[in-house]
Amino acid sequence: MSVSQLLDLVNPGTDAIERGRARQRECASPEGGNYLPILLQCDVPEIPPPPGPNKPALFGYDEQFADPEKMLAAQLRNAIMLCRTRSDAVPFVAPRFGIGFLPSVFGIEQEVFPDRPPWIKRHLSKEEAREATVPEDLSTAGLIPKAITFIRRAHELLEDRIAVGLYFMLSPIDIAFMVRGEDIMFDMHDDPAFVHELLEKTTDVFIKATKLLKAECGEPTDEGTYEGGLYMAPGGVMLCEDCAVMLSPDFHREFSIPYTRRALAEFGGGWVHFCGDGKHLMENYYRVEDLRGFLFGQLDLYDREKLLLDIVSHGKSLRYHLPRKKDEALPDYFDRALRPLAGRPRRGMIFGTYVANPEDAPAAMDAWHAAQDRLL
Repeated sequence: MSVSQLLDLVNPGTDAIERGRARQRECASPEGGNYLPILLQCDVPEIPPPPGPNKPALFGYDEQFADPEKMLAAQLRNAIMLCRTRSDAVPFVAPRFGIGFLPSVFGIEQEVFPDRPPWIKRHLSKEEAREATVPEDLSTAGLIPKAITFIRRAHELLEDRIAVGLYFMLSPIDIAFMVRGEDIMFDMHDDPAFVHELLEKTTDVFIKATKLLKAECGEPTDEGTYEGGLYMAPGGVMLCEDCAVMLSPDFHREFSIPYTRRALAEFGGGWVHFCGDGKHLMENYYRVEDLRGFLFGQLDLYDREKLLLDIVSHGKSLRYHLPRKKDEALPDYFDRALRPLAGRPRRGMIFGTYVANPEDAPAAMDAWHAAQDRLL
């Protein structure tokens, strides 16, 4: 399909988006809202799905890297899947230049492939990292200009029908990992002062780049959109901290948390994402006042009910999903998802699931609300 044909399918409905923003904002408040939000996706038969996890849709990663319209087109299927259900989701698109996007400010280069995401060619030596500086103006640094080009072109083509935001912005500790590679683990033992010096630079990059790009997106400082229809308010950023899960709780408190705090504070708070098992770090995260919520890449590694209760009990939110059992009736499925929160205020859980057809979405939303009326 051409880009223009895909754009013709982007029709989210202004009322649905405004309701989704309001409901997700209320979900983050101490009092909660009238209903916990549900983010529904459905099939889009006109557009073929990606051939597998982390496989590119419509265009190869190398083509997307080189052409902002192809990068936009590759994301529109997911956006349309959310638009069609008119649920509480807030669809968006974003520049996606791989894990080396923010590290590119330090001269890190990536190899770009047709069939898998970009990957870093070479990390910096300790001496190179020590000598690296952060420009005052990042608009011409590394891959930042390509992101600006994408954002501007996406705005032109979408005509404000859906949001343009930011995606997979590495946190200060993760940028530092990409700069030094696994050697940073030795640096933490052998030369902690050097690591803190590097983290000062990576925090500076995160804050400057995020402010610059959010301004290009037209996104408020303290609000943000993210993958899967998530809307963050208050709190304007999602910090991606996949590398942090490799740290012990003590090293996490020393080398990650102070810089995560500073990054979040600049944007009125925000969310944290990581894949892998981070149970050993949760108490550290719970103590970060400006951390509003969590997006886990692998919820199956956790006791879901316990995790949900812990997060909500600490006044934070969780983007939650639960596999549906074979032949499980929708009311039973929703009751099972909500039961851990029985009797509690309607806050802290943003639930995501799937319906086969957009025509099924209104009934699914009614069933979701009815389940809350029974249990909460």
